[in-house]
Amino acid sequence: MGEEGPTAENPGKELVGRVLAGRYRILEMLGEGAMGAVYLAEHLHIGRRDAIKVLRPSLSKDPEAIARFTRGARNASRVRHPNVLAIHGAEASDGLVGLWCELIDGPTLEGLVNDGEAFADEALLAIAEQLCGALGAVHE
Repeated sequence: MGEEGPTAENPGKELVGRVLAGRYRILEMLGEGAMGAVYLAEHLHIGRRDAIKVLRPSLSKDPEAIARFTRGARNASRVRHPNVLAIHGAEASDGLVGLWCELIDGPTLEGLVNDGEAFADEALLAIAEQLCGALGAVHE
């Protein structure tokens, strides 16, 4: 997926500035987790900003992990709902495996809950409706 292979188990900030899959320039790392890291990237040809999730290099060598990752991306890309992240594609090359998806800008639900502010009943109901709608779309 990149022009050069990562130099460490966690590619981290080392991917910033690189072009992946010949079309996405990595602008910054947004976060990381057990499976890999998520980056802000800009599509070189159309200027759209997307998020790219890149698997850790050790998982990128594991056929079972790649199959699970690809299967998840394929299944998620079939869901069409305003409260479900749109997946634009997934690719493996040059020792990296990643998927690119729409970038959602703004606070996360986790962040809002952790802020400790109480939600009004109407806000809780709106959140529950959105979650149920998204889950319904996934189950279809």
